[in-house]
Amino acid sequence: MFVLGDVVVPECPEDAAIEIDGVYDVPSSVPEQLAWLHAAGFADAAASYVRPDLAVFVARRLPLR
Repeated sequence: MFVLGDVVVPECPEDAAIEIDGVYDVPSSVPEQLAWLHAAGFADAAASYVRPDLAVFVARRLPLR
């Protein structure tokens, strides 16, 4: 099981409340992070928004073949 809480790019730019420098931390969108989890072999990846610019991702690792 994999769980990650991360800053995300909100759908509406004015909803961004977490200050980031744009150099050290460059957030991605929820669809991008879900695609990366799927590409890394995680199944049933899902995201729950805590607020518009913060999400919790949960995924289950596929068995190795």
